[in-house]
Amino acid sequence: MNRLKSVSKRWQTGPSASSAAIVALGVVLSTTAFTFPGKFARPDSSITRAAAVPMPARFKTMVSKEVGWALSASNQVLRTTNGGKSWIIVSSAHNQITPIALSADTASRALLVGAPRQNQAAIVWATDNAGRHWQTERLPDAVHATGATVDWFSPIRAWMLVTLAFSTNQKPPPGYPPPGAMGFENVLYRTTDAGNQWSLVPSATVPDQVNQMIFTTRSTGWMSLTTDAIGPSVPLLAKTVNGGQTWKPLVLPRPPLLAPHSAKPKIDYAPYAVSGPTFSTPNQGAFLTSYGALNANGTSKPTYSVVYYTTDGGNRWQWMLLPPYQTTDQTGFPVKVVWQSTKTGWLLNVLDSAGTVVAQWPVGS
Repeated sequence: MNRLKSVSKRWQTGPSASSAAIVALGVVLSTTAFTFPGKFARPDSSITRAAAVPMPARFKTMVSKEVGWALSASNQVLRTTNGGKSWIIVSSAHNQITPIALSADTASRALLVGAPRQNQAAIVWATDNAGRHWQTERLPDAVHATGATVDWFSPIRAWMLVTLAFSTNQKPPPGYPPPGAMGFENVLYRTTDAGNQWSLVPSATVPDQVNQMIFTTRSTGWMSLTTDAIGPSVPLLAKTVNGGQTWKPLVLPRPPLLAPHSAKPKIDYAPYAVSGPTFSTPNQGAFLTSYGALNANGTSKPTYSVVYYTTDGGNRWQWMLLPPYQTTDQTGFPVKVVWQSTKTGWLLNVLDSAGTVVAQWPVGS
């Protein structure tokens, strides 16, 4: 179950779109051959090439070396089966929404999440047959959505963390605390039918600042946190054991960062979640963080990467301190951790932005 997923907030129930509008939004283009009105000066004109050769503009996700998904500049879902050499259009152009997420789990299954430009709930388009057909569903109470992150636990079960922009005249979703100020809020949804229908997971403890999310069982989930707070007791993870109904923040042990001119290293260095958490088994997980110097005295201090890992389901986290690097470096710094299965157990690989392994050690058996 070696899955690396990747994550980020509030609300008012707006009028539902008419069924005709929903049908219009979910129209599928099932062919890759298009006919354009009029005649072109020559077959290889730039207009012909631009219209016939769609290019990914954002949300590009490769689920294998050959198959990937993306979104075009006109909000069409694209799909490639040759490693990105060419792309085909597998959905209509969703001009009525602002896309906030495109999640692809397999070569045939994908989700597009969009926020209508009116005060209406976010819309989810789901396909499980490579885009030949799309199922349309509105997220209950997800008004003013600005971002979304999806974690697939199985072919039919998934969780979605949606960030809602909040104003004082909005009503919170059922089960969430009343709004108290301008800002953002994370709201959790789940599906048990491959994304065709989504239900709200009531929770008063979903963290506000989430980096990534992953579920390791039907009831156990993890969120990596980002924060502006400093000090030795800043939580870096949050855990649920009841399917997302309640979340408990976790404070991880701080390594002794022996940097020059740092009298109080645990306070002078602020943590940041880089990627993760990622689990090879429900008990064995890892989490990449970065400790940056606050530089309050104007001195230049290195940045440290710290990998946390557990072999008992998160009851105890150990850390591995990697060599420091200067923040001015553009390459070579760690960006993610990946599990590798071997005949004798598991290896934990730390990769830089170029995909090069910069650190590796055995974990578990």
